Amino acid sequence: MNRLSLACLVALAACSSKSAPDPPPAPRPVAVVEMQEIDPVESLLLTGSVESWKEQDISAEVGGVVRYVVEPGTDLEGRWEEDGEVKVEGDVLARIDPREFEIAEARAAASVEVTKEQLHTANLELSQVLPANLKAAQADQERSQAEYDRYVQASRTNAVAELDVIRAKAERDGQAARYAQALAAIETKKAEIKSLEASVGEAEQALRQANYDLERCEVFAPFTCQVSEVFIEAGGFANRSQAIAHLVMMNPIKVDLAVSSDMAQQMRRGDAVRIYLAGGARTLRGRVYDKATAADPETRAFRVSVITGNQRLADPFDEGDPRRELPRIEQFMTVLEVETPSGSMKAVEARRALRQDAGGYFIWVDRRYSVGDSVPDGTVLELHKARVTPGERRISLQGIYLMRELTDVGELQDGVVVGLDVPDAFEDGGKVMVARPQWTLRPGQLVSVLLSGRAPKPGLYLPMKAILPIDDSHGAVFVVEADGDAHVARRIEIPLADQVAGYWPVQSEHLQPGAKVIIDYLHFLQDGEPVSVTKSTGIRQ
Repeated sequence: MNRLSLACLVALAACSSKSAPDPPPAPRPVAVVEMQEIDPVESLLLTGSVESWKEQDISAEVGGVVRYVVEPGTDLEGRWEEDGEVKVEGDVLARIDPREFEIAEARAAASVEVTKEQLHTANLELSQVLPANLKAAQADQERSQAEYDRYVQASRTNAVAELDVIRAKAERDGQAARYAQALAAIETKKAEIKSLEASVGEAEQALRQANYDLERCEVFAPFTCQVSEVFIEAGGFANRSQAIAHLVMMNPIKVDLAVSSDMAQQMRRGDAVRIYLAGGARTLRGRVYDKATAADPETRAFRVSVITGNQRLADPFDEGDPRRELPRIEQFMTVLEVETPSGSMKAVEARRALRQDAGGYFIWVDRRYSVGDSVPDGTVLELHKARVTPGERRISLQGIYLMRELTDVGELQDGVVVGLDVPDAFEDGGKVMVARPQWTLRPGQLVSVLLSGRAPKPGLYLPMKAILPIDDSHGAVFVVEADGDAHVARRIEIPLADQVAGYWPVQSEHLQPGAKVIIDYLHFLQDGEPVSVTKSTGIRQ
């Protein structure tokens, strides 16, 4: 082929290449998340264990027979004393038999009176008797001295015998000794008075100790609490300082959490938190109370304690329910068949169930229920008077219930429910509600805790990887939009708020539930670029 033919072929090829169009770029394969409204709180909740804030074994300061002790589960108000003065009386936890201490108090009081009387007598002797004795001894001494001087003068003229002089001298010396003895008696009495004054103080201290011991026969709860466990029942002997019961403070109460070192570093004492109860319908506010100094060596987690107020609920009904207006009772029982050494007898609680009016004795009963039936909180009882005839026999059940014999119960059937602590003004045929107060939080319970005082609201959220930051307050997202039969990436700028648990809250009119937001190649995508969705997931997958 000559050179001219070759040149023609090259020119023809160049013309044909200029006339063919470029093929379109292939759509970029991307993964997307489909926007949906979520509640981010679930991602922030930590599991915590409810623990008592304070608990303590309580013992008696005196030893003796326990005559009364409360039942486990009893709520007690704490006694408050300040500078020896009782500010809040508080509830009795237990009683020690006081008779031994009453005798000791009477003995100590008598000792104080005897010692004071001895001191009074000694002061009278010092102020009246001994000065008179001293004065008389002084007069006798002066008289005997003058008599001796006269005998000595007379002996010089032989007017008296030498024996009379000797007798006069002996009399003078004897009176001088008696005078010295009277002076010594005064000093001795002064020392005796000082000793008696000390004895009076000692006797008064013994009386105060006896009074104190007698007062301590009643054991009070030192703080408002619930009795968790009782170690000594009524009738048992409690030694001094021996634990009688275990008390648990129920309000306030704490929740212990295990958190990572990063999370513990961010938390401060006093930070607000929110505690979610079962089902999440109710929440309680709390604050960080304490942080562990060192991590647990096994889990490498830090213990954080949250303190919150506990609530004692006694109402199973919602606001506006008419049953909320009914009077309440916490307990009920039945007429018991009690076996005694003198034979069996029917008995009922004398102080809390047995009542009396102009028609005689009666008890409040609901014949529709038996004690074996389920009577949960919120049950409404319709109570009627049941006439009974009490006998004389009584039995104390651990000092908690005082049972009194019933010689006649009429047509009352066995096991029928008998109301306890029914209000005095209650009318026959009236209704009461059984409502046993329960604490909202109890030690050992598991709860969910949000480490923030304000819970984020449900809404539209995107994962951090779906947003391309522009500056501190703005970002961009790419949404897949239809373009004919194809799809393109559409760039949308959005404001940025504080992220929540790794999600950004989204507030933009251009982003609605169902929008498909790209999470791949954000730094390379261009507005309007064709894309192909290869994977679509939900926000939390």
